Amino acid sequence: MSRLNLHLQQINGHGNYAAPDEEPRHARSPLLGSSLRSPLPLAGRAKRGGRSQANESLREFFLIRWDVELCQFCNRQSRYLSVRNLFRIASRLGDGVFWYLLMAALLLRYQSEALPAVLHMLAVGLVCTAIYKLIKGKTLRPRPFNVYPDIVCVGKTLDQFSFPSGHTLHAVAFSIVAVAYFPALFWLVWPFTALVAISRPVLGLHYPSDVLAGALLGGAIASTSLHL
Repeated sequence: MSRLNLHLQQINGHGNYAAPDEEPRHARSPLLGSSLRSPLPLAGRAKRGGRSQANESLREFFLIRWDVELCQFCNRQSRYLSVRNLFRIASRLGDGVFWYLLMAALLLRYQSEALPAVLHMLAVGLVCTAIYKLIKGKTLRPRPFNVYPDIVCVGKTLDQFSFPSGHTLHAVAFSIVAVAYFPALFWLVWPFTALVAISRPVLGLHYPSDVLAGALLGGAIASTSLHL
């Protein structure tokens, strides 16, 4: 029986949601005695609560399914050698090489004028690293290739956990700060950031939700730092 069918069958004729082999929640409630005195209000609450739980479970099911299926689709593209090599390079440069080279190039080209931008990028990078490690240590989400046999890892992992994507988090944060100081860098850093983000599910290293979370976190951290 599919998980979706199981969710649908868990909604009985009264709209109450119950796990398999369990009675409906309101039947086991300590308020059952009061329900005999005023059955309609409790029945209404149980009905609404049951529907809400069922809807939440269905939404969770479809979100997880979307996340996994999109990851599988992206990962299948790595069967093509040119695609695999492109995103492997982007991933390797996204480890920090690209950003350190960019900072060095800015200092060589603009010297002291680039110092505030470089220091700002370094500070944001440190904050991003601390937050991302904290979240990874709390969520402990395994990488997709460790869960789904048809997802193949074709890249290098820095650790064993998946959520959020540190590469994407740092790429978005660095891009926002760099463009804030040097707008002409837009056409260099943002296409590269897109490649880094796409490389994560293509290489089988992250779910799309990991990438989205990393992008949102990096954007929030960098944007906040610009307003301090």
